[in-house]
Amino acid sequence: MNSRPLTYLGPARRLVNSTSVLFSSHIAQIFIRFGSNAILARLLYPEAFGILMLVTSIMFIGEMLSDMGFTPFIIRHENGLDPKYLDTLFTMQVVRGFILGAIFFLLANPLADWMGEPLAGPALQVAALSPVIRGFLSFGIPIARRQQKEWKNSTLELVATILRVLVVVVLAYWWRSHWALIAGMVFMTAFNLVISYACYPDPWRRLRWDNKIAGEVFNFSGWILASGVIFAAAAQIDKLMVVKLFSGELAGIYALTLTIMMTLDRFMLSYFNRIYFAKTSSIVRETGATVESYYGPMLRIRLVFAFVAAAAIPLSPALVEVVFDNRYLQGGAFLSILFFRPLVTALVYPGEEYLISMKRMRSKFTNDVLRLIAIAVGAPLAFYQWGVYGLLWAVALQDVLRLFYIYWILYSAKVLSVSRELAYGLAIAAGAVVGLIGAYVYNALFSGFFT
Repeated sequence: MNSRPLTYLGPARRLVNSTSVLFSSHIAQIFIRFGSNAILARLLYPEAFGILMLVTSIMFIGEMLSDMGFTPFIIRHENGLDPKYLDTLFTMQVVRGFILGAIFFLLANPLADWMGEPLAGPALQVAALSPVIRGFLSFGIPIARRQQKEWKNSTLELVATILRVLVVVVLAYWWRSHWALIAGMVFMTAFNLVISYACYPDPWRRLRWDNKIAGEVFNFSGWILASGVIFAAAAQIDKLMVVKLFSGELAGIYALTLTIMMTLDRFMLSYFNRIYFAKTSSIVRETGATVESYYGPMLRIRLVFAFVAAAAIPLSPALVEVVFDNRYLQGGAFLSILFFRPLVTALVYPGEEYLISMKRMRSKFTNDVLRLIAIAVGAPLAFYQWGVYGLLWAVALQDVLRLFYIYWILYSAKVLSVSRELAYGLAIAAGAVVGLIGAYVYNALFSGFFT
């Protein structure tokens, strides 16, 4: 008789729709963004991507330093759908948005001058509209995620991506400057605001404050906020170092190749954060932590991630040579190194989400501290010793330390399976073989043809 818990089987079938749509949406987005990057790389100068990277890095740090964990609260808390709770959360979100917008606007020029990139100052002041707009988003997206209706979120995200790409490409053709990228960022936020009200049921909330509810939110988000501070620092150290230490052109090449790698990495994060977390949270609430509750919701998706990332490593130089012009050829070597990161994060992300499902918030905080230590110590040392390529390896391998910590926690909780981890290694080997064969064929037949 199959010993798998019955509580897993029914919800698993309900996940098929969300998983299929998420995959289809993100695969489409990968091609759309990759194609748009190829077009934008020809319309814009490399430095434009460096300016965008600095603006988004500063904004990301501000967002994470003030992260109150509204989405996990709605998904995980037993009263996450109570109108009184949602009204208080909405009020907190609006206030946070205005505060962030004001901070970004006032500090834009001083921060840009300190980083040696004065053009980023006015760009950040315009981009400061985004957190203000985002503060008025409805909670339709996290509610749909709690109800395991991620298919809807994924479909609307694809529509938003298509419209954003069209706007950015058209503006880049007209303006030929970094302002096209900044305008696209603000447009995306405004469009998300519109669809959050137009495409979800009962989206409207009113401004209301309840001290008891606010206290619950602060208590729930305490470790999330602390983790956000650490995560913000760890996630942006490399980008700030690149802008500060490298030429504008090299920073732009790094930004563009990082964007390509992060397309796959964010795809993985989206699945584990949106579908896997909602699913495991439901199962753990019912059955507790088990091997099947950890591995089951991943299905074979993690193996696919491993195969794709491993194949991309040897194929990256050919990819850059075919798609981009001669100004970006150095990005091929950059991208080959950076694609080692998804091989690690495909193991880290599900572990992180499972820790939250188990309410191990302190463990997640420790995990983020380990990441910060790895990148804060490793990146400067690697750069000092080996220059830009040392920094790239530090970025690619920054999650190894926290991977060991996560696996130790999972092993202690008796949810780790050696056989399923070995299958992951086989998927990497298969992807590497396919990638090496593809690179060999390209170099033999087409090398130099596209340059």
